Amino acid sequence: MKVIVIPDVHLKPWIFDEAERVMRKDKIETAVCLGDIADDWMKTFQIGAYEETYERAIQFAEKHRASQWVYGNHDLCYQLNYRESGYSVMASRTVCEEMAKLEKTLADTGRELTFVRRIGRAVFSHGGLSEGFAAEIVGTKSGSLSIGSPKVLDGLIEQINSLPKYRLWRDDSPIWFRPQYEFGALALPGFLQVVGHTPVGCPEIQDGILSVDLFSTTSTGTPIGTQEFAVVDTESLEVTYEKANG
Repeated sequence: MKVIVIPDVHLKPWIFDEAERVMRKDKIETAVCLGDIADDWMKTFQIGAYEETYERAIQFAEKHRASQWVYGNHDLCYQLNYRESGYSVMASRTVCEEMAKLEKTLADTGRELTFVRRIGRAVFSHGGLSEGFAAEIVGTKSGSLSIGSPKVLDGLIEQINSLPKYRLWRDDSPIWFRPQYEFGALALPGFLQVVGHTPVGCPEIQDGILSVDLFSTTSTGTPIGTQEFAVVDTESLEVTYEKANG
């Protein structure tokens, strides 16, 4: 299955338009959204931007009923009322209401917002799976956890997705971990981790982890990354890239 990856959105509703354009052009079956729909530089008081972006995300979820969605830290912080960097007090009620609508939209079609999602041989999360967090969840010593089969991996993912949201608010969780800068990524032989969260200049695969946060900008609005989508074949793990026209 070919999947287009929608990385950190950060109040750019046009990303969903561009994803649909690429899906039509290349006959891509579905999409995975890696979260962080909320927040961007200098938009703390632009409540309309929050509403527009979430409504566009919900429209996308309604139209593409096989699409999968995971939480980002910038979305989850509003539900937990944890005021991290970028949090907009003015937009807090809007984000909570819109997130509830997105969760209901997914639930109405048998889906749910999760922390980690596996499709074939690709594993999607906002930040990435760390060995320390995973070992703690399954109750083993760090350094001794072995993921030797899809069944074991699915068991781990199920345990993580069943955690209360506040348990994910730590640096080594799938919504916060940054394998680009930190040691301790969980080894997943035969699988590809696909992550956003950490802006990168160009798409890259390192140690079995594909980093795709390519749409984030500096505080002046200058793009950090190449503004292209990764398209992942979830069986062969071939990755191609499609430039957005935003």
